[in-house]
Amino acid sequence: MGRYLSRRNIPLYIAIICIVGIGLVFFFDVFYGVRETLLVVRFEEGIEEIDFAQPLSSILHIVHGENLLFRYAIVNDRFTSLSKRIEIDLYAFDGSKVRHFVSQNVDIGAWGADAILWSLETENLLPNRYTLEIKSNGVVRKLWMEVLVLG
Repeated sequence: MGRYLSRRNIPLYIAIICIVGIGLVFFFDVFYGVRETLLVVRFEEGIEEIDFAQPLSSILHIVHGENLLFRYAIVNDRFTSLSKRIEIDLYAFDGSKVRHFVSQNVDIGAWGADAILWSLETENLLPNRYTLEIKSNGVVRKLWMEVLVLG
């Protein structure tokens, strides 16, 4: 046993501890936690992904009459289960509620995922700026949208 604990093996032990530490930091930084993303499917233009971990800096421009499909995905990469109350509403620029989409409790097990789907038909919306608000357990995420008339 004494030969494994000798002074000449100390750099080896330090290197092993550093490698394990870097691996743990990588695991907890990349894989561990809760991620929430919003996918906007435009039938004419394709899919646009909005990651709420990044600061939102743009407005989603929508052509009047365009139909959109939204997918709000929650990925629970933790060792414990997750329970959330999700409410999704559309507000006009002046703050008045235009439409209520979803009020739903979401229960996700450890290392699980869930998604909420809804659609928006812009034929009934006036050309204006709108805010899509996603509320989950006191956290409000906003997506700014502008409905445009072309032609």
